Amino acid sequence: MAIIKYIAIHNAPMKLIDYILRKDKPQEKCIVTGMNCSTDPEYVYDEFERTFQLYARERFYRRTEPKGKPSIKIHHYIQSFKEGEVTAEQAYQIAVEWAKMVFGKNRQVLISTHTDKGHIHTHFAVAVFDLDGKRWLGNKQTLKRCRDVSDRICQSHGLSIIENPSRSEEHTSE
Repeated sequence: MAIIKYIAIHNAPMKLIDYILRKDKPQEKCIVTGMNCSTDPEYVYDEFERTFQLYARERFYRRTEPKGKPSIKIHHYIQSFKEGEVTAEQAYQIAVEWAKMVFGKNRQVLISTHTDKGHIHTHFAVAVFDLDGKRWLGNKQTLKRCRDVSDRICQSHGLSIIENPSRSEEHTSE
């Protein structure tokens, strides 16, 4: 049973990238891959920055608060599994399959499966724009689609799903 959580990242995209790649805890193992991007923290930041600035026509990182609501710089998704349900390798395989089905093959997605908690989970840093400039909208409709795709993939791998999710079952701690 996988649970999908979404967080819009408006500020400090490098902090998210460092966290996803476990730069803060290099002794902890994680399985990492990049779709259309590097897995090196500085390179992946530059790649996300260039794509964002090309299509958004604004700076990726600002030192001062912008007037009004700041733009989303990176979409952060977390796919968590019930404790003991999958191995890190299975979670990683499902994560890559999920990312390809949800985001397509033309978007920068940094994928990292973590095993540092009681449950195995995968973080996804997703570029706001694909390589052709199409914007990804992180809203209730796309989150529902993300969860539906995750459920289908889990079922195809013989895993359980939440039949009638309540608010409390939508996410576990990352």
